[in-house]
Amino acid sequence: MGLIILFYMLATSRFSGDFYAAGKALKKHHMQPSGNTAFDAYREETLKRLEEEQAAFERFLKRLRAARDKAEFDQFMDERAQHLKDGRNAD
Repeated sequence: MGLIILFYMLATSRFSGDFYAAGKALKKHHMQPSGNTAFDAYREETLKRLEEEQAAFERFLKRLRAARDKAEFDQFMDERAQHLKDGRNAD
């Protein structure tokens, strides 16, 4: 069903690039029961697992960015300290 919606949006030029809104609309559609309880339970479990994986990945990216920022800041401070040290030795 999601692929049909995607193809429709692409074919009618309604694809605006707003993935968050599109995902929200698809999620709303997927929350409607299909009538098959086994499938609905499987779908809910799969969506929950994907949301947990997405959250874990976002936390990983946040830690990665923080580590990169810290490394850049530490490098700046080391270069600054070296520059100050070289300036004092020149006197």
